[in-house]
Amino acid sequence: MTADESQSLLAGINVFSHADPSVLQDLAVAMEQVRLPGGATLFREGDEGDELYIVVRGRLRAMKGCPGSSCLPPEQGMDAYLGEIGRGEVVGELALLTQERRSATVIAVRDTELLKLSREAFLQLIHTHPSLLERLMRMLAHRLRGQSRSLCARAPIANIALVPLTSSRLIAESLEALTKAIMELGSVLRVDSVTVDRQLGETGIAQIPIESAAHSALGGWLDDQEDRYRFMLYECDRTCTPWTQRCIRQADLIVLLASAHAPSERTALEAELFDPPRQTAIAPLELILVHPEGHRQPMNSDRWLSARQVSTLYHVRAHRSEEYRRTVRLLTVCASGLVLGGGGIRGVAHLGAIRALEEASIAIDAIAGTSMGAVIAGQYAMGLDHRTMFEMNRACWKDRWPMNDYTIPFVSCLAGRKLDERLQHMFGERRIEDLPYRYFCLSTDLTTGAARVHQRGEMWRYIRASCALPGILPPVFEEGHLLADGALVNNLPADIMKRICGGPVMVIDTSPSFEQKERRLPDEDTPRTIRLLWSKLYPLAPPCRWPSLFDILARAVTVGSLEKERWVKDHVDLYLHLPVDHFRINDYGAFERIVEVGYRWTQKKLAQWAREGPEKDDCSPLG
Repeated sequence: MTADESQSLLAGINVFSHADPSVLQDLAVAMEQVRLPGGATLFREGDEGDELYIVVRGRLRAMKGCPGSSCLPPEQGMDAYLGEIGRGEVVGELALLTQERRSATVIAVRDTELLKLSREAFLQLIHTHPSLLERLMRMLAHRLRGQSRSLCARAPIANIALVPLTSSRLIAESLEALTKAIMELGSVLRVDSVTVDRQLGETGIAQIPIESAAHSALGGWLDDQEDRYRFMLYECDRTCTPWTQRCIRQADLIVLLASAHAPSERTALEAELFDPPRQTAIAPLELILVHPEGHRQPMNSDRWLSARQVSTLYHVRAHRSEEYRRTVRLLTVCASGLVLGGGGIRGVAHLGAIRALEEASIAIDAIAGTSMGAVIAGQYAMGLDHRTMFEMNRACWKDRWPMNDYTIPFVSCLAGRKLDERLQHMFGERRIEDLPYRYFCLSTDLTTGAARVHQRGEMWRYIRASCALPGILPPVFEEGHLLADGALVNNLPADIMKRICGGPVMVIDTSPSFEQKERRLPDEDTPRTIRLLWSKLYPLAPPCRWPSLFDILARAVTVGSLEKERWVKDHVDLYLHLPVDHFRINDYGAFERIVEVGYRWTQKKLAQWAREGPEKDDCSPLG
């Protein structure tokens, strides 16, 4: 880039737009050009801050708390995503002005070209042109204000690299179906190496390496398309060509596509792309398995996952447009999620609520739950309709109540064998990763005191762990850890769902409120055994107002997550507390009435929500 080109670029940047031409001329001469491939680190948090940079083309990402050799979005374990730095923006000025170490790590999320200004050149410039320092200070203050407002923002998904692992008509059709589904969310341009050569009028230009002089022309054209379209789909070649490597470097998200009937072993292309020393990908890696139409329940997904490090696995059936749309909403972090809380038999009210949501045509892209909510959510994630779920739960909870295998309470009041048998019958050998819907359930690790989010493994086993009410049911033992009811730490895991979905999150709560419990408390200080026994044995005796052991333990479990529940009410798009407080936690005889309450109340609240006109966007479940 010549000094004249640099000066022209600087004149288009807000901070320098009204600067004197002599300032721009001296600044352009003092700056040097830097090329940074996608995935490379510009500087790390804690480094000396000796330069500032201006982005000529490409894009950078700033992250805080980013040790190690790569810097991933916050859902991949980093502390805080600070934002993106695009064309014409300045980065690195804070450390340069304050003479402190770098406050964040900055990496290239695209192939990026920059102009660099050293500290020595900067000091000479502000001595000659003091107004330059004033302009940079104003820009810095503006950026810090914006950063404080958006510290927890998520990295946007705009560029998606599509990596077909198998070549077949099924995969070709799936690429078309994915493109069509993404078009419903915004404008889309899908490019492959042949398309790029044709558009730029030069055969082979898509395959030029980053070191080539023609790289700027190709990079500039791709940047222009990114500005023009909401989504860019980069279709990789079937081998590890320079174009394929460019697609990976440009990506915010890398999607592997494979036929579910293909061998699950890692391909040679994956090894070339994602193994050192060539590996430069910083984007999340996700996998879509395509099943032929009419295919039965997915199986053996764990083989695919164990062969590669992907964050998420999706299942789609050929020619099922809704399944592609649901997958695309999850890929682009624009999905809607439903979270179901615990509450013993009161939790079957979720069945009625789900029926009301289905009748209102509200999309549920991902579903999760705790305790009884984990059971109901798991059934929905299997693809069952509300009628099948109703019959399944009535047979399990009303016709053959499993919570009555009492034992000597060394570990718990119940042995739990009946519940184990019912859950195994209900879910069979299904694994969470084989489900057609995105699903997770929550348990509490009593060994570490932390929440365990289960997104892989045996369904029945982890749902059983999520239901293990301490004192009532024995915990689940796994590799030296004791897993118990997830409500101990997070009865309504909407915070986790929001990170997964990015779109609207709905929460349905069936736990009793404290206010309701306080109205039912007895007058006496301590319970009298004879009176309690008499009230149970003699129907005409005055009712005992003491809550049962089940009620007390169930409420004690949720106390620890009350603060999170208050957060949930303020931060989700739809919060429903179903009025089932008056039912006992083990009132299985009221099964149908509890379900009906859930249905009617949800119907009423959805109608009210629709009338009030919630703020809607592309991600709205009512859209």
